[in-house]
Amino acid sequence: MLFVNLRKKIMNKKNRIPLVAVFIALLIAFCLAVIPLPKQLFFYFDQARDAFSAYNIWHNFHFPILGPMTDIPGLFHGVFWYYFLAIPYALGNNNFYFTGYFLLILLFLTLPVCGYLTHKLFNNSLITVTALILYAFSPLFQLSTRWVSNPVLSLLVTPFLLLFLWKYISKQNTKDAILLGLTYGLLIQSNFAFVFFLLFLPIYWLVFQLKFKIVEIFFFAIGLLITLSSF
Repeated sequence: MLFVNLRKKIMNKKNRIPLVAVFIALLIAFCLAVIPLPKQLFFYFDQARDAFSAYNIWHNFHFPILGPMTDIPGLFHGVFWYYFLAIPYALGNNNFYFTGYFLLILLFLTLPVCGYLTHKLFNNSLITVTALILYAFSPLFQLSTRWVSNPVLSLLVTPFLLLFLWKYISKQNTKDAILLGLTYGLLIQSNFAFVFFLLFLPIYWLVFQLKFKIVEIFFFAIGLLITLSSF
């Protein structure tokens, strides 16, 4: 009985949380990421290698075709990370700390997308706010704000990928199909191991009883090939 009453309170659409409280909670999460950043920003071999590649793009016009090496000899992650990283390094005059703050801010800018998707899924403010705060304070998210490496791209891409996936499942159309393909490709660019997630596509087809159209499959493949073309 207690569980039923609690569930009714949670699912009550009139159950609102003040925006000020949400803002303060997210501000605290932001401060927890920003304040210790200068002392906790990781710079090891991978970061030095990536910084050198980003520097060469802007100053020596050397355009790499291979991304960071994986644990498997001869297999590389997507090269998109180097070109993406070249932007903050150029804006910050090759300052590693500027690059760290740049990525941190981008990570927090994805929170509205996470909140929007959660609200669309559950149509409940309490669930949306709870999920948003838990994500902002999660160890994975907080740790990623201190790690300038290609897997950080996955946290930037995933909220958009899940949003386009939900939109496509809800209302199949070619626009969402190509956007889904693009974001899937960017996710694989961040870490080649994420190619594994393509295996979930048949599961979505079975669980949600989707009826794929040839044109939608074509646009998805086009989007995927655009972002995976560097491989």
